[in-house]
Amino acid sequence: MFDVAVIGAGPIGCYTAYQLADKGFDVLLLEEDDEVGRNVVCTGVIGKEAFERFNIPKDSIIAKINRLLFVSPSNIHLEYIHQDELAYVVNRYRFDKGIFQLALSRGVEVKLGEGVQDIREEGDRVVLQTDNSIYRANTAVIATGVNPAPCPTSRSKAGEGRDVMRCGVNYELQRSAGMGIVKNFLMGAQINLPEYRTYEELSTANSTVEIHTGRRIAPGSFGWVVPSNGSVRVGVMTEKNPKYWLKKFIENRLNQVISNDDGFREKPIAFGSIERSVSGRILAVGEAAGQVKTTTGGGIFYGLLGSEIAVNMLIKAIKTGNMDYLTEYEQRWRGMLEEEIFMGWHIRKLAKKIDDETLDRLFKRFKRGKFLAMRIIRRINFEYHGALLAFCLKAFGGIIK
Repeated sequence: MFDVAVIGAGPIGCYTAYQLADKGFDVLLLEEDDEVGRNVVCTGVIGKEAFERFNIPKDSIIAKINRLLFVSPSNIHLEYIHQDELAYVVNRYRFDKGIFQLALSRGVEVKLGEGVQDIREEGDRVVLQTDNSIYRANTAVIATGVNPAPCPTSRSKAGEGRDVMRCGVNYELQRSAGMGIVKNFLMGAQINLPEYRTYEELSTANSTVEIHTGRRIAPGSFGWVVPSNGSVRVGVMTEKNPKYWLKKFIENRLNQVISNDDGFREKPIAFGSIERSVSGRILAVGEAAGQVKTTTGGGIFYGLLGSEIAVNMLIKAIKTGNMDYLTEYEQRWRGMLEEEIFMGWHIRKLAKKIDDETLDRLFKRFKRGKFLAMRIIRRINFEYHGALLAFCLKAFGGIIK
């Protein structure tokens, strides 16, 4: 019998367990994989604010980012140089392991290789059925990320993400708890390559992230090149066929040909929040709740914010016995993030309609207008994009209509 059971030992689940155990609660952490931090598909770019606000492992940092290079379809460049570090690139294995060790250091009881098959409320307890055992807790947190491994489609209902289910998205626990599921997904693909030399050798700079746009790169989205301690992480995010578009990106922009798919990794990315993130004594955080940036697909910072709010409400609920505090979790995180999530969704919907010629005109307009550029730069925030996007919609409305 535990105070809280946390399902999923990714960074958000581990951080949730760590915070609760640090406050003296008995916490169980369940993870279906046999090891934490293996085979993670991620750019590894985490904003500076996350390291300032949360107790996350700084020894996982392998590069400091202070420069962004945006590339248009016809190779027009826009450069942004931040006066200090804007973000960091981390070794995800070391990052995930570091937060996992934090949880262990606070006495969290961990069960690896224990996939939760069913979760339900029985009176004033939550019952969790795993592959091997039954556990009970006062409350439960679903913190599972989106699983990139293949899974059968037989459990998905008609019209509910059947294609995505084939890629491994599994929201069955949320569905069984009455929360519904995240209904829309993007697909990311990434590969590690040796550093390449092009664009004035900018990508050999260990402080530069490149963002490439255009319908020949990633229709309605973008591709990226991220430094990674002697190599680069190259990827794209699209609605479908990410491996195909990643190959085209590498051929068209990096002047390389990838002969096989061995190094490619794919991952579904939640696009939009879940219908309900609280059901009785069960709540969802991180990717499990759709707490993901709809602009970039990043989920670490939003997930950590969700975790922090969830923990505060869980502590109040457990101490007072008043489960209404869990509903307040839903209200607080949506008040903080829902508008950001919606703005990113709106921009992506608009981006699907923009052709390459229009994108080039936008880049040229930005380069010509120094006063406009200054106003845009003042609104740049690595974690919150809503204010910048709203301003750009007004400033460039005549071009993108």
